[in-house]
Amino acid sequence: MQLDQKLIDQMMARLGALETERSTWIEQFRDLSRHFAPRYGRFLETDRNQGRKVHQYINDATPAVAARTLAAGFQGGSTSPARPWFKLGLADQELADYYPVKRWLAGLTRLMLAILSKSGAYSAFQQDYLEAGVFGTTAGIIVPDFDSFARFHHLTIGEYSIGVGPNGKTDVLYRKWDMTIANIVKTFGVENVSMSVKNLWDTGKGHDQWRTVVHVIEPREDRDAGKSDARNMAFRSTYFEYGCEKGKVLRDSGFKRFPGYIARWDKTGGDIYGNSPAMLALGDAKQLQFYAKRRGQVIDYRTKPPLAIPARMKNDTLDLLPGGKNYVNMQKGEEIRSAFNVDLGLPELLSDIQDLRERIRETMFTDLFLMLANIDHTGMTATEIALRQEEKLLMLGPVAENLQQEKDSQVIDLLFDMIEEAGFFKPGGPLEIPAELQREGQNLEVEFVGVLAQAQRAVASSAMNRGLEFLGAAAALKPDVVDKVDLDEAVDRVFDGLGIDPAILVPDEDVAAVREQRAQQQQQMQDAAVAAEGAKAVGAVSKATGATLDDMISQFSGYGLPQGSV
Repeated sequence: MQLDQKLIDQMMARLGALETERSTWIEQFRDLSRHFAPRYGRFLETDRNQGRKVHQYINDATPAVAARTLAAGFQGGSTSPARPWFKLGLADQELADYYPVKRWLAGLTRLMLAILSKSGAYSAFQQDYLEAGVFGTTAGIIVPDFDSFARFHHLTIGEYSIGVGPNGKTDVLYRKWDMTIANIVKTFGVENVSMSVKNLWDTGKGHDQWRTVVHVIEPREDRDAGKSDARNMAFRSTYFEYGCEKGKVLRDSGFKRFPGYIARWDKTGGDIYGNSPAMLALGDAKQLQFYAKRRGQVIDYRTKPPLAIPARMKNDTLDLLPGGKNYVNMQKGEEIRSAFNVDLGLPELLSDIQDLRERIRETMFTDLFLMLANIDHTGMTATEIALRQEEKLLMLGPVAENLQQEKDSQVIDLLFDMIEEAGFFKPGGPLEIPAELQREGQNLEVEFVGVLAQAQRAVASSAMNRGLEFLGAAAALKPDVVDKVDLDEAVDRVFDGLGIDPAILVPDEDVAAVREQRAQQQQQMQDAAVAAEGAKAVGAVSKATGATLDDMISQFSGYGLPQGSV
């Protein structure tokens, strides 16, 4: 496929500029990879598909295990494949509760979850959380797939460079990675590859050789907005061989929106790449590896110290096994002994190592994420997690929001667009949009209902819960103090904070009608009780005076005195 060489040159120039911008982060990414995630990251062309040793910096696995725990915990707490982690709704709750609309929203949610389970999404998410926690930045691409409808591709740090738009959102991704000759031809077609690749393919001798491919995703500035073909969509998607022939590209197409996500754990100011807890723990991780190496050396010195041996025994064979015997001339004071006394304070060193381990685990939120990862096995609720880990949940609040906005929401929006383009919403389609929803023109709203989101909402509700507990205690001393609080509003807010389905709450107008009916019934009962007491009093007077009821009525009406004797 041919493309204007000037445009290819512009893309190559921007690739170089983005890699230069990223270069200030690369050394730190390497350090983080060595200590927390040795198999993650591609920083050199020779890094791909290499089975060489990459764990030589690991003398103590605590940092790597902490990173793995963080990834598993975030996965289980935010986007667990074992339970629904989001639900779709509308701003108009009354319309959302309308049965045809409610059924359509539930069906769309189930379809999205089914696609996610078959598309490699959860494997990609697991790697996303690990790289976000270690490198501060993670990225993925979502493309249509014939077999699973969509296919998720996780991009590891170092193989991509990113840029941001004027709104601060990442909208530029340049990816450079290696593919085999066979995969290039099968993916893009032999007619689109360079002549050198075609020759290797035709001869059959280079199918497993590697070539570097570049993928450019960026806003398309030269498009015709009046056209809807692939080359005039909002985002460019161009593949070409690195150092390709003049004007030759593998594929040039486009997307209506950014076809993936780039999420940061945390970011500072105008930084493009994010910060991570592993960056904070990197110094402790390096010190831990140094101390772990020294611990081994201390044990070696104690168990197998350097020896001072008489010179005459230089060529003798020594038996250094436990219980071994070596004969020396004791009369001349000759003996085999340690060359020097080794007392390096092993208990103190072990104490320092344990302190470093605890600091790393605390920085990487290990206890919280272990709790989230094991929630299915322990039966613990989100509220119980909130009570035990309130401080850390508050610290994770901005992080969870970043990942939800930059990753999870983007994933749901992309899936919605793909489902719409596949014709699911058309009249007669599997998910035809209800007429009521079409008339209203409502936008879908996404609510995240994972364990972590629920626990954070429970933290937000904890102050109100403590206030209500105090109110209950105060009401025992002064009952009318409850008039100080709108308990109906308090119930609404607590239930909303805990993520409880609002369908179980009775609408305010229905509550008012029930209360009015109850008040009327109570008033009728009071009136009946008063009437009964009045009748009882009249009966007592009549019995005492002999006057009839008519006599008494006449008396109070001013027409005469009651008849009868006293």
